[in-house]
Amino acid sequence: AVTEIQEAAMLSLHDRLHPCLELHTVDTVEVGGAVVLYELDLGFLAARTPFISHMAKNNSKKNVDVPMITLEPEEEEQLRQRLQGINAALEGGPLAVLVTAHIGEPMPDIMMPAPTHVADVTSALSDDAGLTHTHGADRAMSSPTPSMPIPDPMLAAAALRMKSLPSLEPLLKHIGDVCQETATSVEFVSHESWLGDADRFAEKVRNDNDEKRVYLLENLSAFPEELGVHRTAPRRVVAPTPPTSTEPAHPAAKPGSRGKEGKDGRKSAEQKNAPAAEPPALPETQKSEEEPLLPDLTAVSIRTLPWATREWWAEQIFGADLRPEFLVQDSFYAAGRQITSHSGIWLGAPQRVVGPFIERELGAFVEALSLPFNDAEGTYVEEGVVAADVGEGEETPPPLAPLLVVLGGGGFSSQMGDTVFLQKLKLLLGLAKLTQHEKGGVLIALGGELALFLMSYGLGRRLGGTMPESHQNEAMGSAARETLKEVLRLGAKLLLPLDLVCEEDRSGLDKSSDADSPIPAVPDVKTFVLHSTFAAMQSAPVSLGMVDGHECFAEVDAVRGTCSLCVGPPLVQTVPPVHPEDELVMPESAAVEGDVVGALPPAENPVEGSPAAHDTTEPSEEGVPQGWKVRDIGAATLQALDKALRRSRGVLWNGALGVFEDERWQQGTRAFIARVEKRLTGDEEDEEEEEDEDEDEDEDDDDGKPREEPDPEIDFEVALAIGSDSAKLLPSLMQDPSVFTFVSQSGEGLLQLLRGVQLPGLTACSTRTEAH
Repeated sequence: AVTEIQEAAMLSLHDRLHPCLELHTVDTVEVGGAVVLYELDLGFLAARTPFISHMAKNNSKKNVDVPMITLEPEEEEQLRQRLQGINAALEGGPLAVLVTAHIGEPMPDIMMPAPTHVADVTSALSDDAGLTHTHGADRAMSSPTPSMPIPDPMLAAAALRMKSLPSLEPLLKHIGDVCQETATSVEFVSHESWLGDADRFAEKVRNDNDEKRVYLLENLSAFPEELGVHRTAPRRVVAPTPPTSTEPAHPAAKPGSRGKEGKDGRKSAEQKNAPAAEPPALPETQKSEEEPLLPDLTAVSIRTLPWATREWWAEQIFGADLRPEFLVQDSFYAAGRQITSHSGIWLGAPQRVVGPFIERELGAFVEALSLPFNDAEGTYVEEGVVAADVGEGEETPPPLAPLLVVLGGGGFSSQMGDTVFLQKLKLLLGLAKLTQHEKGGVLIALGGELALFLMSYGLGRRLGGTMPESHQNEAMGSAARETLKEVLRLGAKLLLPLDLVCEEDRSGLDKSSDADSPIPAVPDVKTFVLHSTFAAMQSAPVSLGMVDGHECFAEVDAVRGTCSLCVGPPLVQTVPPVHPEDELVMPESAAVEGDVVGALPPAENPVEGSPAAHDTTEPSEEGVPQGWKVRDIGAATLQALDKALRRSRGVLWNGALGVFEDERWQQGTRAFIARVEKRLTGDEEDEEEEEDEDEDEDEDDDDGKPREEPDPEIDFEVALAIGSDSAKLLPSLMQDPSVFTFVSQSGEGLLQLLRGVQLPGLTACSTRTEAH
């Protein structure tokens, strides 16, 4: 884990993003008269795994449920935006555009004995269970006979896998609507229509009588050779169901025979204690008709296919007369996977170029942050270069303001929690690289589970029982400290949560006493102030390791809750005590219009059922004691974020600040986004003017206390939301999400680039310096 962090630390933001900005796009190549493969981005549907919950009834005679893509209204709009890339490809006058997509994962193929007769294969294809039969070690099926031809083995397997994959056919209507003015025709092509007679399909595509034709190919996830992984499993053994019968459970004894029963027909004690008889086994013919054919998911075997096999397969289906000249990679979701048609090399492989959806996503992100390596000439301004001094007669520029990065999220306590946490650390490090371009610096505010794990792993302060003992991983601790060292070394400053809303952990308590109560016990909710925790961290700094031969420490400001890097042991200062009533001052405006709440309501007027109804605030030397679980950020943390927003030129947000799955703990995230919205729309300026007037009127009542300097006037220029979860949450958190400068639509794609991960589908695209 530490090695991965160190490798990621060596990559600048230019190294992560700029290579993707100099790739060929569909606008920089000549596609006139060519056949173009176009990869459609369906990553926004990837969370539907499996697709069974979104199935539609098949109108066949057997009325079998098959996975089909059904779209919600907001998803239809996302699809329409992505389909615009097909129009961009059609503008170049291609002969045909073959639209492809990879969505879903098929059920494992079932390992079964090889069929002894051709009829067995035909029967398998019509099996209602719809799962693939793999015969031995990928052995070929029986040869077709003149009287009963059978499909190609590849088609037979794909047809069965499609019964556990979503069909793309419902997308045809949407493509027709979007491309009605640019495409001459739009047609859906099944696997059988394409590969069952490849020569005929190639002749149809290559027909030069018409151009700008669009063909939607069926889901390519049905082919293991395309994904590079073949999953198999034995057949799951299902216990037979005893037949329904009106006969008595124990047949009557024959006349004249009492067996072991007494004269009165009663069973003996031995018979009463004997186990019940097993139901008779069903005949094999009955099993095949009634039992579902399912794989045993507890014994799945995964075999990685060699590239030679994969590229041979790609040459067979895309070669011969079809041979598309270009592949437009317009899917971040697919670009992050090792897909054969996107990354493989074979004779006649198409030239790969970037589509408009990816180009627009990357360009908008770079433009929103004014990063200096996306100019028209493709030149690159060195990182860290500061503008020249202002000359005489020139207007003085506004004061330099930092960019606020608010990073939350969680999922680190799950089974794959260590992997998720490591990915978040890489994202934190990647965003800290913005300090090399932000003249005013970068302030990174931490929330959610990320703040808890970093304070526990990196700074040695465990808070409550949120993180179980099983997750105290030394490797993750080393990775967290290495990340903190690299982030702080760049000059970024961390803002830690000042207080946390916690819920009593009743999982280990005896619930027998609550069972008799008609009203279930409600767990207590308290807000714990972390001033004492920060004071302890300030008096005993944590070493983060060596930098250039000098030991570095994490220096914590106990009052402000900030963390920065100190070379050598920091000077330990006496921290004055801070009382909770001084630290937790509720904002005067606790609510905004609509469903967005600015902060938790005051305790004397709580919302029924909300955490504030049971909330108390108290200090604790250990921060959050054992027996409590952290659920959300508190009012003091919100005030700190509010002040940081007023002093920043913009904000970049990723991840909820509390346990957002529970509506009770959404208050912190909602209040933060409400403040961002006010900052963007300028509504908070009126509030600030009223506050200034009140302060002027009460200036004589200050008893000589020094007044805090007013915040400088900082223009709030930009607001960004990255990550699929944050993008989905935003419409429910604010009244007008369109005021955000940039909202990522790429899901994990942009996050992966910021983590320093190369996407195979983009790496395979040609650069503008390459000759073709």
